[in-house]
Amino acid sequence: MPDAVTRHSAIGLVALGVLVHVPTADASVPTTSTAADLVAMLDAGDGLGEGVRLPVSSGGPTTSLYGFSDFTLSKTFLSADNPFRALIETPATFYVGNLNVYFENTFEAFRSLVEVRFLYEPNGATTDLGANYQQTTAADHADLFRRFRWGAIEIERAWAEYAIDPRLVLRVGQWLTPYGIWNVDHGSPTLIAVRRPYTIGDELFPERQTGIQVHGVVALGASDLSYALTLSNGRGPFDSYLDLDDNKAVGGRIALRDYSWADLAWGVSAFYGRFTSLDREIEIRDDPIFVATRTIATQFDELSIATDLRLRVDDLLVQVEVIGNQRTYTEEGRPRVALSPNAVLVPDDWTWGAYALFAVETPWLSMTPYIIVELTQQRINPLGIDAANAIYLGLNWRVIPQLTVKVQGTYISFMGDSAFGRSRVEAFDTQVAWSF
Repeated sequence: MPDAVTRHSAIGLVALGVLVHVPTADASVPTTSTAADLVAMLDAGDGLGEGVRLPVSSGGPTTSLYGFSDFTLSKTFLSADNPFRALIETPATFYVGNLNVYFENTFEAFRSLVEVRFLYEPNGATTDLGANYQQTTAADHADLFRRFRWGAIEIERAWAEYAIDPRLVLRVGQWLTPYGIWNVDHGSPTLIAVRRPYTIGDELFPERQTGIQVHGVVALGASDLSYALTLSNGRGPFDSYLDLDDNKAVGGRIALRDYSWADLAWGVSAFYGRFTSLDREIEIRDDPIFVATRTIATQFDELSIATDLRLRVDDLLVQVEVIGNQRTYTEEGRPRVALSPNAVLVPDDWTWGAYALFAVETPWLSMTPYIIVELTQQRINPLGIDAANAIYLGLNWRVIPQLTVKVQGTYISFMGDSAFGRSRVEAFDTQVAWSF
């Protein structure tokens, strides 16, 4: 049986080929100064998470409801002999990718934030490589039992924090992992690109964690020094509410932002934890009545490290992230992965990814052309892909502060000994993203 984590990585490779739109994260500062209010709502990007707070009424608690959504036309191009044709649908498709709603409450030094994303999936989704499409049609008892298709709700984050001082803020709940630039914010109207790089989507760091976070910002003249320390369940199949081992994960980030001659930010991040998945069987006996047998299915210790740099000089934006992840399996937790013609034990490994974004805001209708170059190394996977290189070329047009139109072309080249590893994928996307 293939390892669930390795299988997930292989599905992710297909997603890279399919170019499925996934929840995005803020990869840029706003393209115009008039977007300041939007950025304040959809995460201003202070290097730690949820950025600028909304105004707080001196008369009492303030509750805010806001959100964002986006609409995309996507087309994938594959040659007639491309093996990805077995896994990817190529017709041009319209879709709503994100429908995210925020519930925020602030009162003096207290703040809470809940974000949920509404999904059409699992209708039409696949659970594994080669799996058939899921159908979620059901009868509506309130409408003469006519058929409808139900979707899902993803809890993006749910946390509360108390600011003892700007230099010391305590946060508890589920929060986005404070690493890099792209992960800490994710409102698609504030993004330059249509989607985040695969390096970010592959989660070499966990996208979010559940636990305790301490963060703060210290002013140093024309610079700000921000930090974050985290203690959480770490990563696992149910890590948002259940930890299957006693090894709590630790992490941290430190970032320096300088305004003396330009807007320059540099940060480093780290995460260390243990992933554990279990197989459990329950037996009914006389005494005791129930006996549970737990067997480790997959278990490894992981270390993630990252560094990031963002420079904005006048209308030029340069942004770079380099992320690495090391897995070391325990003796009883090393799984097998299906590779033709046999299944092999998954080795300990080190994988990494990097991207660089270059964007220039022009004086013509607040249009921002951009290019993203990305390199990724892949873990052992059933598709036999060792690495992938990608180029994203696009144009971002902020029509008004609440509405952005984007056009993007994508070229991905895979590397490896298999037919998939010798393939390439090309795609075109145009997107409208808005806040409400």
